Amino acid sequence: MLRLLGLLGAACLLSASASGGGHSHEQAAVRDFYHLQSTLECRAWGELLSKKGFQIIDPFGSDPVTDLAKAVAGCEAAPKTFSKVSLSATNVVVMADGSAAAANFHVGSVTTANCTLDFDGIDTFEFDDASPPRIKGVVGYFNATIPGSQFNCHPK
Repeated sequence: MLRLLGLLGAACLLSASASGGGHSHEQAAVRDFYHLQSTLECRAWGELLSKKGFQIIDPFGSDPVTDLAKAVAGCEAAPKTFSKVSLSATNVVVMADGSAAAANFHVGSVTTANCTLDFDGIDTFEFDDASPPRIKGVVGYFNATIPGSQFNCHPK
């Protein structure tokens, strides 16, 4: 039964993806979620988050970030750790009803110690009912040992 429900869900995802789904605001919000962090436009990035409350769990299993000031401050602190921030959505699929999306993402950032973070993952997004919709939830799925080991490199 669960497999059947999963297949039905996949059909909804595919129909939204194949038709474009008419969800340009959701697509743009997801792509901007990565772009604005990469360009350190942190206040604009914060504007993507729901005014009714949000949570970012990144990576999955970590404590959620639910405070806008702390989320924006984390973005603004990136130059202390990274000489290059590069985050991008490589594929975004929005649910047919526009309530959620999933994105494949790539990180290609460089730390101030000249260590390269180069890994991929998947983020899931939930949207509120505002117009345009804002992000009310993000969960990041990736193997955290990969950036953990890349972060602690020993450049020559």
